[in-house]
Amino acid sequence: EEKELSALIIADLSRSMEFASVQQSKRELLVLVAATLAFSAASDNMKVGMLAFTDAIELDLPLRKGSGQTWKIVESLWDAEPRSARTNFLVPLEHLDTKLKRSTLLFFISDFINAETIFASHALKRLAQKHDLVPVIVEDGWEEALPEGRGFLRLHDAEMGGAMILNLSRKKRDLYGSLMRERRVVLERSLYNLNLDHLFLRAGKPYLDTVIGFFLTRKRRR
Repeated sequence: EEKELSALIIADLSRSMEFASVQQSKRELLVLVAATLAFSAASDNMKVGMLAFTDAIELDLPLRKGSGQTWKIVESLWDAEPRSARTNFLVPLEHLDTKLKRSTLLFFISDFINAETIFASHALKRLAQKHDLVPVIVEDGWEEALPEGRGFLRLHDAEMGGAMILNLSRKKRDLYGSLMRERRVVLERSLYNLNLDHLFLRAGKPYLDTVIGFFLTRKRRR
């Protein structure tokens, strides 16, 4: 029965995924992880598809078998030029809730910034019950702690367009770090409440061993 499973990659292409404090952006890490998952699924003779979104559906590649489909997914993600900068997590969830009829392995790759509202959605709960939904959270180092140093940092909201200037004092860095830790705890708690296995990956860091270890752990547990 497991051989009958298909795999679908849900990819967040909103502007926040372009951010990078290192040489690799979150979007670049997303493409690498999506390629790894897609080729792995294809090697198990699974159908693979991809749904990319912002606050609208940007790309929708139906489930198909074969290496040609896998390469199409990777190339489409790499070349994608999203029409919108913003994020609406309900868009892919509600789309898939009505579209997917058979049990599917869903890899949801995103930074999950401002995703708090989706955890009360009926679409997410139904997808989590009917399918094997695996959130893959890609992060940048600055989403955990601000850089050391003195002076002022100009921050720009890539999705909404707002801007602010932040004083890089120790007090502000400590407050920022505390808020980011709290955000992560809330996100993890929400995922655990839905019994969703999930994976955190950091841009600019090796990811392959972490991904392999994650699935080996799932295999042993089951």
